[in-house]
Amino acid sequence: MPPKAMSQATIQRLIIQRVNVALEAERAGRVNEGGEGSNANEIGGQDRAPP
Repeated sequence: MPPKAMSQATIQRLIIQRVNVALEAERAGRVNEGGEGSNANEIGGQDRAPP
């Protein structure tokens, strides 16, 4: 039996949910490493390569 087709609205909701989860995880990671542009190492975080 083939799977049921999803509506465009359902697909958009799933994408939005996944993007929001990814953004929250990225923000949490930035908070844990001192924040973006926090100048914690006195050169604005420019001493290492981006992840």
